[in-house]
Amino acid sequence: TYKKNGVAQPAVGYVTSPTGFITIPSLTAGIYSEIKITATTGCSSDPLPDIKVSDPPPPVISLSAKNNPITCLGANGSILVGGMTSGNIYSVSYTKNSVVQPGFLATADGLGRIIIPALGSGAYHITTTINNCVSNVLGPVTLTDPNPPVVTASNNTPVCQGSTVLFTGTSDSSGVTWSWTGPWGFTSSLQNPTIPGSIPSQSGVYTLIASKNNCFSQPASTTVTIKPTPGTPTVSNSGPVCEGDVLQLYVSTLPNATFVWTGPGGFTTTTQSPVFMPANISHSGTYTVVVTVDGCVSQPASTVAVV
Repeated sequence: TYKKNGVAQPAVGYVTSPTGFITIPSLTAGIYSEIKITATTGCSSDPLPDIKVSDPPPPVISLSAKNNPITCLGANGSILVGGMTSGNIYSVSYTKNSVVQPGFLATADGLGRIIIPALGSGAYHITTTINNCVSNVLGPVTLTDPNPPVVTASNNTPVCQGSTVLFTGTSDSSGVTWSWTGPWGFTSSLQNPTIPGSIPSQSGVYTLIASKNNCFSQPASTTVTIKPTPGTPTVSNSGPVCEGDVLQLYVSTLPNATFVWTGPGGFTTTTQSPVFMPANISHSGTYTVVVTVDGCVSQPASTVAVV
């Protein structure tokens, strides 16, 4: 007969071993007292001193190492858990961001460690179990994705219609993949794309995104401004005129425009409607004018003067 934690337990009959021992099996942890043996003759032994039966100590685990994922949204990180006994088999349980993940059995290596592989970014809490004894909770152990690239975008505008637009993309890391988008379905995978022969309708916001290791940058934008070519001016003159009379050149008026005339004998002027007074035969010939508005030059227009 005996008590466990002060509570009498049912008496059970046992047969001594050949060496005179009796084994009481299937005991759980507790304080066992007043253990006495009563023979079939009815004679009882003196009680044994109290005996404490303890559970095996649970594992005390710690973080040995961790490896962050090498790609964004990838499952190639790992956690190395230490504190176990080499060669023993443990049940490994863990959560990711408070969500229970599938557990597994693993054998501790020569240094008493177990690796949890194929992990993505997140916060992990881990326990190991052996002989129904559960370890302390390890965590949170946080794995993080690689940093995405940081990019900037710029261009060489404003430019005049027909010029080449030059884009410039920069990144804080090498080996990135580039992706430009813009008006009228513009796309490019070049770092520094161009738009030759640009037209005003291609003005607008262009956006650059770069990626590396499946990590995408925040978009960077740049605004393109393509100024239109001024309309070709309408020109005329007051000829034909006689020598000694007044010869005048005429050009249509455009807001904020400047004018450059060229003509016979090296003639040049920036006057909108130049006058020759008195006119002579040397003033006869072809006169050409170009108009400049906001830095952009029109197609030339000509008129033939006769004196």
